[in-house]
Order: sequence, then structure tokens, then C-alpha cells
Amino acid sequence: MGDRITLANLEQRCANVNRRMAARRSDVSYQVQSRNGWNCLDRYNAAGTECKALVVCGTKRELGEYLHAMMTALDDAEAYGTGRINS
Repeated sequence: MGDRITLANLEQRCANVNRRMAARRSDVSYQVQSRNGWNCLDRYNAAGTECKALVVCGTKRELGEYLHAMMTALDDAEAYGTGRINS
């Protein structure tokens, strides 16, 4: 069985995604939220002050896998030099 994923782990992964997005001049950021017994990933403006959309809700493991996929996509964008990332 895999390692236990905590809310703190998800927040750290999300912060890492946000750092990398900001480095590529993205106009969006992401926040991990908990509501109605679910964990959610929300898209915000770059300043983190206005929620734009719900991205995904699920278990901590599901959000962890989603954030891992986002990191993989960022790795690919950097490897292939696709430029700026926008919403």
C-alpha cells in the first residue's frame, strides 16, 4: 500500500505547482480546499484572491494523483519549451 497522503502533503504539492506556474508567467494559481467532506482543487487568479473554477474534487489520494499529473505536464512543457502557460 502507498504512503498516506495528508492535507499538508497536498498543500505542499499545490504550492510547488503554483511556484512553477508563476515562473512561467501564468495568470492562474491553485488552492487545495476541503468542503462537504471532500477535498477539492480550485483554480484562482494569480493573486489567489478570486476563485475562477472548481478543478476536481475527490479523496486525498485522487487529488495527489491529479497534482502529480499537473507536475508531469509542467515538466513536459519545460522540456519542450512551449512558452507561457495561460488559463
